Formats: sequence, structure tokens, C-alpha cells
Amino acid sequence: MTSTSDTRIDVDRIERKARLLRAQYLSGLFRRRR
Repeated sequence: MTSTSDTRIDVDRIERKARLLRAQYLSGLFRRRR
């Protein structure tokens, strides 16, 4: 029971981090181009 919830939380955390990193990377590229 705890393993499933833990994995779900981990996935959510990873997804949030990936989204933030991707947003920063895209914004950086956009700024560099302009």
C-alpha cells in the first residue's frame, strides 16, 4: 500500500522537476535567439 503511494509521489516530483527544467531551458533558448 505504501509502495504504490510512494512511487506515485516520486513520479509527480520527477515530472514537476522535469517541467521546470524544460521551461527554464526553453526560456533560455528563446532569450538567446532574441
